[in-house]
Amino acid sequence: MSRVQLYTVACLILAAAGSVPGQITGGSFVGIVTDPSGLVLVDAHVEAMNVGTNVISKTVTNAEGYYEFPLLPTGNYVLSVQQQGFRRAATAPIELHAGTKPRINFRMVLGQVTESVEVLDQTPLVNATTAARPTLCASS
Repeated sequence: MSRVQLYTVACLILAAAGSVPGQITGGSFVGIVTDPSGLVLVDAHVEAMNVGTNVISKTVTNAEGYYEFPLLPTGNYVLSVQQQGFRRAATAPIELHAGTKPRINFRMVLGQVTESVEVLDQTPLVNATTAARPTLCASS
């Protein structure tokens, strides 16, 4: 091959490589977390839970109240925010598409988280160690 032909082939290869878009397989969520008066909240805990996989990604807001979840896999997500002195806030499921960057801002409401779930050890409903049947007592 002559130099001109090599040069032409090289240019065609480079041109073809430059026109093939890169595959973007995920998207990002961004936003700002503020208090009821509009002031930004620093170090608020933000979570993005993938509804399909139950995988939770976590981040905190910066000095400007900004958070970002870069390049999450596509799917449906529930975003939630917690900060001391405020009620927990959460979204309904949001569908994240490849190459998108939805902005989800949160305006927190004053209050404390007062609900908790406590799991205590309890008698099993089935006795797996013997064949004994449970006795039911009725009161009148």
